Parts: sequence; C-alpha cells; structure tokens
Amino acid sequence: MVAEKTQEMTNDFYRLKDKAPELEFFYSSSRYDARANRCYGDFHWKQKFRTGPLKERETRSLYDMQIDDLVAFDKSEDGKKVGLVFDHSHQSTSNANLGWDNADAYMNDMMEDKK
Repeated sequence: MVAEKTQEMTNDFYRLKDKAPELEFFYSSSRYDARANRCYGDFHWKQKFRTGPLKERETRSLYDMQIDDLVAFDKSEDGKKVGLVFDHSHQSTSNANLGWDNADAYMNDMMEDKK
C-alpha cells in the first residue's frame, strides 16, 4: 500500500513537468500497529522552487493506509511552519509553530516501534 501511494505521489510531483518545483528528496516508510490493526505510511519530501516568491517547501504526511486517510501533516515553507493532527483522540501537546511541533511529535510517536 505504501509503495503504491509513493508511486502515486511521485507521479503527481512530475505531472507538471517544467512547471514543477525540483524535488530535492522524497522518502516513505511504513509501520504496522498490531494493537490497532492499522498500517501507517509516513511520507516526507522537500521541494525547491525555481520561480515565484516561494523558495522551498518541506512536507511530511502520515496516512492510515488501510483507508487512505490523512491522519496528520506538517509543512514548512521558507521557514514558516504549520501542522495539524486529524486524529480526534489525540491530545495536543504544543501549539508552537502553528501546530507543527505537535504534528511532528505525533507522527514520530505513531511511527515508533513500541515492542
């Protein structure tokens, strides 16, 4: 499921051809949570822009792969950060950087192997 989503996202990046920002890096990982019986996909990429006011964007997204649902994301555009967790059971730990710190901590926790 993660490999298919990675391919889909990569295709979307290159669909714009010459107008697309340069993809500096893109990687993905997955983790199966046996307690919740869910598979999560973590997608992280960075883009550089050749034209326009925006110079770079770095984005990380966490998906519940079984239902292809965005669970959390964080994004930094030219150093301005924002993040959001869509999991209603999650208790926010920080509002710093417009939720970026909270979303990043949540995604790190969700991807940690808790054996």
